Amino acid sequence: MTRKWTRRIWTAVAALLCGVVVIVAAGWIMVHRTPEWYQPGSLTAEQREALAERAERKLVGVQNEVARARAAENAAQHHNSARPAASAGQPFVISFTDDEINAFFEKWSVWQNVRQSYSKFLTDPRIVLREGRLILAGRLSDVDAIASLHFEPRIMPDGRLDLRLVRVLAGKLPLPAGVLDKYRDRSSRALMQRMPRWRQNASIDSTGIANANAISAAMGQVLIDVLHNRPADALLFLPVIEHGSVPVRLIDVRIQDNSITLTADPMNAAERARLLQSIRTGSPLAAGGG
Repeated sequence: MTRKWTRRIWTAVAALLCGVVVIVAAGWIMVHRTPEWYQPGSLTAEQREALAERAERKLVGVQNEVARARAAENAAQHHNSARPAASAGQPFVISFTDDEINAFFEKWSVWQNVRQSYSKFLTDPRIVLREGRLILAGRLSDVDAIASLHFEPRIMPDGRLDLRLVRVLAGKLPLPAGVLDKYRDRSSRALMQRMPRWRQNASIDSTGIANANAISAAMGQVLIDVLHNRPADALLFLPVIEHGSVPVRLIDVRIQDNSITLTADPMNAAERARLLQSIRTGSPLAAGGG
């Protein structure tokens, strides 16, 4: 009787171990599988250059909108308005595909300062756009797997940006959000170490052009807020070719058909001054941009 029960116990243990091995093996395979939408090397250099140029042509339209906004602002100042205009111009709409965004950033290295914060443990970062979702993906250096964060962005009634994290994947394996704690803390610490220098050296000139430190500080704070699941300033810096980048307030975000459509509102001089003060002090902008 004892031998029979011993055999049964060891048979059950062996079956359990086999089950664990199968589960672990399946999990390992899922973790190290590359999602079909993550293809950073799928385009040729010529294709990436063409996409970057297409994005640049769209940004020419942004430059025209910025010029109109500046003209309206200068006209208001010229006529000695008793009160500054509520906005520097009319809201405008701009749309990009995910391939255009990635090609443009690769060409111009817009986020070079921010990239330095995570490049030691994350490589080949990529933005992917799916129906209603913005996906940030990259290869984790220490486990050699593709990690992806899936967000559903929206503008809240108070005007702030909610980048709600709805899914976390390692390869194709869904993970609990808590597994990000290590990477979230490392990213946050790396950004915060650079924040004092960025904030101290931040500037926005009289034409509305922000320097690299202002962009890094503002967008770095947005990233920190997103990592900690906090609403962030609905803020974006749009590059003006060969001149720099100008801040705008986001008032609508829509994602569909592998593209993102943004409705942006230019800032006037008073709003830019409040933004610069916010960047230097690390305080959030008031609802609606100040």
